[in-house]
Amino acid sequence: MVCSWMRDAWNGMWAMTSENWSAVGSWATVAVAIVAAIVALRQVREARIARDEQAQPNVVMYTEPMEGDWQFLELVIKNFGQTPAFDIEVSLDRPLQVSPDHSAASIGNVALPSRIPILAPQQEWRALWDHAPSRSKVEGIESVHKGELTYRGERKKRQHWYAPWQTDFDVYRSPVELDFNLLKNTRRVDRKTVHDLAKTLDAHLASAGAALAEIGATLESYSVDEHKGIWVYPASPEDERASREEQARLRAEDLRRTREVADAIRRQLIPRESASPDVQDVPQHASPQVSEPDSEESGSGEVSDDVEPHDQPNS
Repeated sequence: MVCSWMRDAWNGMWAMTSENWSAVGSWATVAVAIVAAIVALRQVREARIARDEQAQPNVVMYTEPMEGDWQFLELVIKNFGQTPAFDIEVSLDRPLQVSPDHSAASIGNVALPSRIPILAPQQEWRALWDHAPSRSKVEGIESVHKGELTYRGERKKRQHWYAPWQTDFDVYRSPVELDFNLLKNTRRVDRKTVHDLAKTLDAHLASAGAALAEIGATLESYSVDEHKGIWVYPASPEDERASREEQARLRAEDLRRTREVADAIRRQLIPRESASPDVQDVPQHASPQVSEPDSEESGSGEVSDDVEPHDQPNS
């Protein structure tokens, strides 16, 4: 039966007139045009999706060793897209735990922001998670965390013919999986960077500062006593030497004048003691108030009881 139907169709096709063939060609053209239109629409849709994906933000959360010391693990939230991302929020199954700072402390939690307002293209948020050697000594600390990262773009949702009321923004989601054990039992070549050079320079500067402080304290203690250690003079050496010589001359002059006065007093007391043997001795601690004898009385050897004290030289 099928063979007869096919045979009849074959014979009928050759029996068709030119008008029939023209109609078949028209319908074939319409079919080819429809197929071409469908393919073109599909290509346009794929190009639009690719363009939208390239223009949308692409925010991910991951871990990365610190550049200065790779045994420290950092948390990073970065926008790898071409447009800004807004309202970034992170939700994890449990809080991120960090090892204690000292033996008396307990296991703590990493402070994550509840919301990041915006991340520009290639902008990132970074924070320290934990130190691998310190974390390996703590028991019962969680190292694997899973969650989700949500954010939105700067463009609103594309309105479709079946939902023209949509006016909110596109919301994107990316999975989050953090595992601190990625550094466990790993090795890495330790390379010296500018950071290590800066730390070495800071150590040398600290030691030099301590040495200078000690020298300053020593010099300050020297300034307390002139006869101890080193004496520092703010004036020039010549001026200081001249000043000290002048002070020595004045002291010598005062000493000479004091001796002259003492000799004069001694010369006046000797005749008086010989004239009146009952005169009491003058105490050593008392300074007799006598004056130099006048020129007229110097030959007589008499001394008046009411004599004025001689002016003492200025010391």
